[in-house]
Amino acid sequence: MPRGVVDYFHKTSGYGFITSEETSSDVFFHMTEVGDEDPEPDQVVRFSYKHTHKGLRATSLDLDTEQDIEHNEPNNKSWTDTINKNLPDSVPNAPNISIEYGEITDKQPIAGGGNADIMRATLPGHDSNLMIAVKKPRINGALAMSTVEGMLEEAKLWSKIDDHDHIVDVVDYDGKPIPWIALEYMDGGHLGERCGEMETAEALWTAVVITEAVYYAHRQNIAHLDLKPENILFRSIDRSWDVPKVSDWGLSKYLHQHSKSIEALSVEYAAPEQFDDEYGHTDDLTDIYQLGAVFYDLFTGRPPFEGQPFKIMNKIKSDRPTPPSEISDVPEGLDDILMRALAKEKADRYDDIVYLRDDLQQLFTRL
Repeated sequence: MPRGVVDYFHKTSGYGFITSEETSSDVFFHMTEVGDEDPEPDQVVRFSYKHTHKGLRATSLDLDTEQDIEHNEPNNKSWTDTINKNLPDSVPNAPNISIEYGEITDKQPIAGGGNADIMRATLPGHDSNLMIAVKKPRINGALAMSTVEGMLEEAKLWSKIDDHDHIVDVVDYDGKPIPWIALEYMDGGHLGERCGEMETAEALWTAVVITEAVYYAHRQNIAHLDLKPENILFRSIDRSWDVPKVSDWGLSKYLHQHSKSIEALSVEYAAPEQFDDEYGHTDDLTDIYQLGAVFYDLFTGRPPFEGQPFKIMNKIKSDRPTPPSEISDVPEGLDDILMRALAKEKADRYDDIVYLRDDLQQLFTRL
């Protein structure tokens, strides 16, 4: 489990201070009881631990026991310091340069989906051989004009919003010799590989900044419409939390446009209106539903509904998701936030994504 240091704890037998020393494999806590009539002498107990919304959950390596060690509010400075220490000081971004497709070398496939492939590639001479990702259409026979236009439209929309720290940068794009988009290379994998595994504080921070990014797109009149864990990528940073960024704006639309296309859509994270006209058009409230589904997975390790695609679509329209707190140990108040975001009727969701962002931010600041 992740390790850290906390200097104050509370448990039913009284109050105490913890100091610690770290070795290469263990953290030793020296626990001094105070507040008891006859305090015990210092103890040394080996613990591995992780932070939760309750404070610290410690697992004894010697006694095979687990307990929550809760912070006393006036003395939780180390918990705040631990969070602040893990927040990135700055967010890395791709350089603002113009490139030619012929400059790109060492192309290696890293992902694919729908009608496109993504490659990791190198730009020799740029920033000591700059690593980038390149998106291009999957070509089987003649390249349809609609494919060319679709990818260039995606790049155009994406580049309007990539100045946000938590949206993957577009480096450059063109339609020749084939349509291609050069993107910031994200070396930390995607959110789907981390769902259900993050500590509470990092998961909440990730949810807040991702919601901020989508909120920024909405203010530019753009909805994503394909939010899922695989489209949230990470950039690795030393000695802090990895930075998440929203990627793959291929299904994105200006908010005055409407789309019912479910091609390449991940049904587990789709909103009812994306496959049933009775729920209305897709719009910014569709992104709110999808974020609710993504964050449900983030905190519980599974999407709101599972099964075969047609069964999932029926469940989305007819069933209520199990509250996250019945699946996993989540912060108080998260159930209400996610269940509201996941409302089937758009009128029952948050009126604007900024309110979802604010509620998540409040949970984070209360830690």
